[in-house]
Amino acid sequence: FPKLLGGVEAYLPNPRAFRRCYRGLLHAYFGYDSETARFAGKENWKQLRTYLHDRVTNTVASGLQPAWVDELQANLQLLGNDPGGFYGQTLLRGRSDKFEQTRAALDIHGSSWLIWQLILGQIESATREDDGTFLQYLPHLLDRLAEHPLAVNAGIARLLTRYRACKTVAIHPGLRDFTVAQWGNPWLSMNRAKWSLVGDDARSMVADWLKLDLIQRFFSLLAADGTNDTRRIRFWERYHDSIDDMYFALGSTARWHRGADFQNIRKKMAGRLLNLHNAGTPNNNAFIMCIGNFVVVEFGVKGNACFIFSRDRL
Repeated sequence: FPKLLGGVEAYLPNPRAFRRCYRGLLHAYFGYDSETARFAGKENWKQLRTYLHDRVTNTVASGLQPAWVDELQANLQLLGNDPGGFYGQTLLRGRSDKFEQTRAALDIHGSSWLIWQLILGQIESATREDDGTFLQYLPHLLDRLAEHPLAVNAGIARLLTRYRACKTVAIHPGLRDFTVAQWGNPWLSMNRAKWSLVGDDARSMVADWLKLDLIQRFFSLLAADGTNDTRRIRFWERYHDSIDDMYFALGSTARWHRGADFQNIRKKMAGRLLNLHNAGTPNNNAFIMCIGNFVVVEFGVKGNACFIFSRDRL
């Protein structure tokens, strides 16, 4: 790659010829995703960015300039360390006309790394707002993240960290469901790598949200009482932050039901799903809670008692 750039340097005395080479390199700069590249590719991409920045004035020749030359001269932030952050605040407020003009002039494709970097730029801008304004932007930012997988991990980490810093931290179902769908159950060791992107306080916050959600869904969907008796829901909600771990043993009905509610709850229970055998009716299910040195088992079918076991005797 350095040899290639050296060859391009030979055209510097001829600005129009150099400009054609520069245009090709600029297209490669926007099209090459250095985040998924190996070390050599990442370093070459950085070298290319520096080269384009240092040689941008050499694209100007006598006479009429192509539109992309003038546009690039006016938007040198695109060749900086954080182009997404520069445009983030403007795009966050819905003013995209100027950027779309720049994008069209420079022929930046929708698959360019710049597009998902702009999402992170908007998130970074939103995190600097006051709590109320940040919360207003949050649903929109989650929707944008869903469209750009490469921005998901960094984006979720910033949103969770900022949300945890809010003065009032109420349950946010959208943030909870999106994060769990992307990173999995926060208290499972198998998901530790992704959850390490945020602090323990943010992870614990989502863990508590998920525990509450699973308690509510189990007793409203998987228990025979359903929505007619919320006493058990209200009882266990009071102790959700004392529950160290949860397991769910499903009977054949809940295990194979194709309804959307059943499919969604099975996804949330991933990693803690068990099969319930010899439980009588196929509609029976068991909610198993590990609390300190005790294991509590709640069955869904009416008439089944709540069983409490000591872990030392299991």
